[in-house]
Amino acid sequence: MLPSSALVAWPRLASDAGAVPQLVGLVAGCVLLMSVGAVGVVVARLRCEQRVLRVGARIGEHWDRVGFELVVLPVAAPLAYSLGGRRPQVVLSAGLCDLLDRDGQAAVIAHEAAHVYGRHDRWLRLASVADAAVWFVPWMKSATGVVRSSLEQWADLEAAREVGSERLREALLAVVGIRPSPSPAASLSGAAALGERLALLESFGQRHNQGGLRLAATTIGSAERVAALAGAGGIFAALAALERLCGG
Repeated sequence: MLPSSALVAWPRLASDAGAVPQLVGLVAGCVLLMSVGAVGVVVARLRCEQRVLRVGARIGEHWDRVGFELVVLPVAAPLAYSLGGRRPQVVLSAGLCDLLDRDGQAAVIAHEAAHVYGRHDRWLRLASVADAAVWFVPWMKSATGVVRSSLEQWADLEAAREVGSERLREALLAVVGIRPSPSPAASLSGAAALGERLALLESFGQRHNQGGLRLAATTIGSAERVAALAGAGGIFAALAALERLCGG
C-alpha cells in the first residue's frame, strides 16, 4: 500500500530510528480513516436499501404469519427475500408464485421464514460491514462469502425439516434464475452455489431414509470441498453444516 516514492526512500528512512515509526503510524492512520469512511458508507447504504425493500401496507397483498408478515408483490419477475427488524417480512412476487405449485410456494416461504426466525439479517449486515472495515485483508471477502453461504444452507435445512427436502430441491430448481436481493435481505438465491445446496438437501433426505452413516461420509466430503475452496473460512462453513445436520 505504500507509494513508490516511499519504497525508494526506505533505506534512508530506515537509517533514522524515529522516521520509521512515524511512517508506519501515518500509513496505519490513513488505513484506519479509510476503513471508518468505508464503514460509514456501507451502513448508510444498508439503511437506505432496508427502507426501499420494506413493502408498505398499500402495495401487494399482506398476510400475518407467526413471527412475520407475508407479502406478495404484483411483479412478474421471480423474486423472494426476507427482511428482519421490528416488523419482519417475507416477500414473494406474483411471478414467482406462478412458477411454483402450492408445495413449492410453501417450501420457499419456509426457507425465507427460517432466515427471519434465525435473524440472519444481522449476520448479513455484519458481513457487509466487515468487508468494508477490513478491506485491505485479501481473504476477508472469501470468509464473509462463506458466512453468507452457510446462512443459506442453514435456511435450506430448516425448510427441509418442515416441508421435506425433495419439495425444497424442486423449488430451488424451478427458480434457478431468480435475481439476488441486495445485501440487507436474505434471499432464496443466496450466496451458496446451487450444486452444493442440492447435494446438502439430498444428504439430508438420506439421513431420514438410510441412517446417519452414509450422511456423515457425504457431509464430510462436502465440508472438505468447502474448506479447500474457501480456506480458513471454509472450516467455519463445514462445522456449521455438520452442526446443523447432526441436530446440534
